[in-house]
Amino acid sequence: MNLVGFLKSVKDTQVVTDKFQKREFVIETNEKFQQTIQIELQGDKCDIIDAYSIGQEITVDINIRGRVWVNPQGEEKVFNTIVAWKIQPSNAPVGGNTTKAQTQTAPIEATPILGDNEDDGDPLPF
Repeated sequence: MNLVGFLKSVKDTQVVTDKFQKREFVIETNEKFQQTIQIELQGDKCDIIDAYSIGQEITVDINIRGRVWVNPQGEEKVFNTIVAWKIQPSNAPVGGNTTKAQTQTAPIEATPILGDNEDDGDPLPF
C-alpha cells in the first residue's frame, strides 16, 4: 500500500531502546478532502527521509501495524501505527532508477489461492 502527499514535517529520531529507534514525519495528501497523516520510520530506515525537503511531493510505501494492550482496569486498547518502508519522489517512474532515499526490497511473489481454478468459469478467486 502507498500514500502520496506533500512532506509537511520531519521529527528527530527517537531512540526507544538500544535495539529500537523510530522517526516520525507528516504528509498531507492532495485529495479532494486532504488528509494529514503521521507516518513512522523504524530501525535502519530512519534516515531515508533526509533526502527530501519540506513541501516536496513523495510516495510512501507503508505497512499498517496494530497491537492490543490491556490497561490496569482490564480494558483492551488497540494501537495502530503506519510504518514506512520505502520513500520516493512522486514523479519517479515506477520501476525506474533508485535514489539514495529509496530502500531496496525483494519482490513479493504471489501465492496461489487455495481452490482457485480458472477452468471452473468463476472469475472470482473466492
